[in-house]
Amino acid sequence: MNKNVIKRLSIVLLTFILSLTNLITYANAYSDKASSDGWLTYYPMQCGGSTSFEVDWINDTAGFDLRGCYATFGEAKTAMNTVGDDAVIRHPGSYSMTHIIAMKYGVAYTYPGREGSLLMKVNGYQNSAQTYTSKYRQLDYWDTLSFDANTGRGNIYVTLAGFDAVAELFNVDLIPQKFIDKHFPIWLGGYDASDEHEAPYYTQIQRTYYAVEQRGNYKDLVLYAFSGWGKNGGTPINIAAISVCPAADWMNVGDYYYTYDDINYFRDPYFRDKAGTYVNYYQFVPMRSKSYIPSEAYNGFLAAKGYTNSVMWNTGQYFIAGQQNYGVNAMLVFAQACNESAYGTSYFARNRYNLFGWNAVDSNPNEASRYSDLQYAIGMQMGVQLQYGYMTSKNRHTFYGDHLGNKGSGITVKYASAPYYGLQLAAVAYEFDKFSKNYNGELTDYNTTQIGLVTESGVNVRSAPNGNVLYQTGYATGYQKTYTVAVLGQSGDWYQIQSLDRVVNGHNGVDMSDRTAKIYNWEQSVGYISAQYVQLLNTKVTPIIPPSTAGEWRKDGVGWWYRFYDGTYPKSQWLQIPSNGENAWYHFNEQGYMDTGWLNDGGYRYHLGTADDGKMKVGWQTIEDDWYFFNTSGQLLTGWLHVGGQWYYSDATTGKMQTGWLMDGGNKYYLNPNGGNMLTGWQTVENGLYYLNNSGQIQTGWFQIGGLWYYGDTSTGQVQTGWLTEGGHKYYLNIDDGKMLVGWNQIDDEWYYFNLSGHLQTGWIHANGVWYYSAPDTGIMQTGFVDIDGNRYYLNPPGGNMITGWSQINGDWYIFNTSGHQLSGWVYTYGLWYYMDPTNQNKMATGWITDTSGNQYFINADGTWRG
Repeated sequence: MNKNVIKRLSIVLLTFILSLTNLITYANAYSDKASSDGWLTYYPMQCGGSTSFEVDWINDTAGFDLRGCYATFGEAKTAMNTVGDDAVIRHPGSYSMTHIIAMKYGVAYTYPGREGSLLMKVNGYQNSAQTYTSKYRQLDYWDTLSFDANTGRGNIYVTLAGFDAVAELFNVDLIPQKFIDKHFPIWLGGYDASDEHEAPYYTQIQRTYYAVEQRGNYKDLVLYAFSGWGKNGGTPINIAAISVCPAADWMNVGDYYYTYDDINYFRDPYFRDKAGTYVNYYQFVPMRSKSYIPSEAYNGFLAAKGYTNSVMWNTGQYFIAGQQNYGVNAMLVFAQACNESAYGTSYFARNRYNLFGWNAVDSNPNEASRYSDLQYAIGMQMGVQLQYGYMTSKNRHTFYGDHLGNKGSGITVKYASAPYYGLQLAAVAYEFDKFSKNYNGELTDYNTTQIGLVTESGVNVRSAPNGNVLYQTGYATGYQKTYTVAVLGQSGDWYQIQSLDRVVNGHNGVDMSDRTAKIYNWEQSVGYISAQYVQLLNTKVTPIIPPSTAGEWRKDGVGWWYRFYDGTYPKSQWLQIPSNGENAWYHFNEQGYMDTGWLNDGGYRYHLGTADDGKMKVGWQTIEDDWYFFNTSGQLLTGWLHVGGQWYYSDATTGKMQTGWLMDGGNKYYLNPNGGNMLTGWQTVENGLYYLNNSGQIQTGWFQIGGLWYYGDTSTGQVQTGWLTEGGHKYYLNIDDGKMLVGWNQIDDEWYYFNLSGHLQTGWIHANGVWYYSAPDTGIMQTGFVDIDGNRYYLNPPGGNMITGWSQINGDWYIFNTSGHQLSGWVYTYGLWYYMDPTNQNKMATGWITDTSGNQYFINADGTWRG
């Protein structure tokens, strides 16, 4: 949508311009170029034929001295770079009156009329970003990238108010810096195919610049911007002479500066002598920030500007309410409304309550949107139009940063065709800030938000340090420039920032399929970004909140009310009034009496203290023995709350802070009975042990902590101890702390073996190169002689390891093979015979024996039989 209505030239002015045709040969603007060759006589070409690329030097009479003729554009560029700062390339195929297609230094001015349009689109340089502007607007020129001699078209590399762009040469005129420095008039325009059929015009070009001026009690940075249109060789129209912000400390009154991005300032228009860098607070502060200017100042500002008949009278409370509810800076949106609606006096403001120009497109302004009242119009702008169109990472078409900005970043990129739109709004905001302090040299809002510049693209913004990703920084694909954030504080290597997107329960709460006004919770909508990617741009100051309109408290038989010194009193509204050294909020009913106790207003619940207090409560409050939490706007919060680094839960219906066990979303939590904060880690509750993860959720079933496994009862979450049968396996959980046992463990004087999964092992067990045997029914490790599957083994007490080879047991010798089987009868080993007597438990025999075959033998005392 085109938000900045392009002003067409008046019929009288157009007639005057056309009267200049006695100086030129002017063909119908719709004729092709060949029929308009008479225009070549303005600045005659000196080369032709196959060498029509002409390199010239601009002399001191605004003429072109030939330096060479070349066959190709590339050859001409090489030659131009050797001639000097005042060199240009000209070609007869150009549609500009001067036929300049390239130059060393200068500016370009937009002229989209050659395409039959009032607006000119430009594409990002080496990225997919895009913006637009109106005609006669300055572009800082860097290079001509290409030129087609057959069509007269080409591409140039320029910067449009901070936006690095590729522009179509056909739609611009190039003006060398020497013409500007020497105040040489120059012919511009021509070949206008728009409805205006404008003839070429003769003008002097004045380059946009900043001046440092002392204006009253303030040292101001003043923008001087110009249109590219003029007449009779005179200076062009001044389109801006506005104080946009306080000048930097290093800037001196009387200084002049040039900049291509409103950040880097140079003393010369060639951008060689850099003076320093500076950021305009009002231009680059995120709109996710707060203004501290009180509501009554809004009327005062309108009156001071002479707009006492403005429909914006008495709307200050709506802008402040929009800030509280939707998270958008009230001062900045008020400045936008002033700019768009002529301070509330435009036709659409007065007749349709349209303060922001919505749908008042150039082709049919009468399509401008109509609103039922001003409160609704302001709420829609702050809660819907800005939220979903220009202040969410999820809108990849129109989101270029949530600051006013310029054409390089901010809402100006897509909201308006005027390249200085963000500066125009910044100027209104700065003026309003001055007024709030009665022009005494101080400011209310200036630098009250810490601005951080994100120095890398695609940086994660997380819900907590190392938490889940809420969104990534960046605009259109491949583009991120001057991405600013409101820094709230620092936590280790992380900055806490005001989140661009709404945060609900620790997650991104923006749903682009439901573009309705949603509450932006200032406390919960925070994010964290690694400090290594953020550069702090200003020195933050603590806001000093101005008092409300002076008056006095009075009490009658009904209750307390507040009387302004002018005799009026507030009713059906919120009002901020000094109280005991602070500025407290009060609410007055429709009769004008101070409300107390619970109050429902605008879908929110507030508590206003006692009958003799009435102050809106914020933070933790105990009311009738129950605890409640109210945000800085006084709204009662329910559900999960993140306060002071701790999580709490307030009942969704009553708002009472909960303690003890809580079921929410299918998960079980435990809230500290003595403070309500959500507990994590190991907790002992009523003699039971429980584990709550980092999200506070009780762990059930198997869970691992510090490399150890535990088991929480699937119903209660209580950590189990002792024997556990689960999933067909038997486990033992340490009786003291519930950790699952592995390996050998002695339980009730018996030994058991558990594998690495904690499963109780039975039968044969091979551990550390040794065999053991546990009873199949109990898992108890066996010792001594055991009979298994027809074989007898000896498991050495007390360790239970299976014996092989010779072993003396209770004074008797036995022999076991490598499988641990006890051997019986004749045994031949190491070249000797032994007899293991089967009639005597297979003990090694000595003396006379009768073997199983009935033969008698004499066995030596060492058990050997030698034949």
